[in-house]
Amino acid sequence: MTTSLNAAVIGQQLVNGLALGSIYAMIAVGLALIYGVLRILHVAHAGVYTAGAYLGLYFYNLTGSLFAAVMGAMVVAGLIGALIERLVYRPMLPKPRIVALIASIGLFICLSDLFRILAGPHQLAFDVPTLAGRVAVAGVTVTGADCLILGGTAVIFLALWFVIRHTSLGFAIRAVAQDIETAKVM
Repeated sequence: MTTSLNAAVIGQQLVNGLALGSIYAMIAVGLALIYGVLRILHVAHAGVYTAGAYLGLYFYNLTGSLFAAVMGAMVVAGLIGALIERLVYRPMLPKPRIVALIASIGLFICLSDLFRILAGPHQLAFDVPTLAGRVAVAGVTVTGADCLILGGTAVIFLALWFVIRHTSLGFAIRAVAQDIETAKVM
């Protein structure tokens, strides 16, 4: 009995760890891409990620559609990221890297305070009935949210791999990450 209980606990923690690790992996890949291309440690990336979460909740409450919420949040969070790059980081590229790092830290503080003012300091629920389902196998419970996170991460990473390895945009990103001066000449 104890062995099966321990196996169930370990299995549950494995599922929980994979889901949480997938979220961390997506954040880390975003940070790595930004640092690889711009050579800026984008501390405010956490703020953009948080903006995406709040936007997803807002769009879900507005439309009732999970798909519309995810797509809307991705588009608007992408636009926020593009605005940050254009208005904050691009003017700082010729300056020492510490300047962009300080700006990124300041931007992160501003974004986190803005979210606290707009949404309050408490955790908000993202209640999606389609993700509330649970499947229990050998004492391990896998939720719909876990499946969405793991499947979404796999799809996003495969799409990113394809773009980076098989498109001209991916070639340009790899070229800039390898040698920005030569890429500028080309």
